[in-house]
Amino acid sequence: MNKQEYLIITFHSLDDAMDLDAKQTSSMKGRLIPKPSVIDAGCGMCFMSKDLDEEKWKLFLEEQDVLYEDIVRVNF
Repeated sequence: MNKQEYLIITFHSLDDAMDLDAKQTSSMKGRLIPKPSVIDAGCGMCFMSKDLDEEKWKLFLEEQDVLYEDIVRVNF
């Protein structure tokens, strides 16, 4: 089985995760998933994206006033 790398954005609260889910755009998109066991994060949900450009995501999160905990790469 081939694994693919994803960008995972973690949050301190479910409200923050849902805030990003509501603000995603066609160019900045992904989906909410349960927190993988390999990640130590504040809440049980995280946002997964195939777009691996961390700087682009950080800028988007700042522009949209989305609070997040961390951004990590994970292979699934």
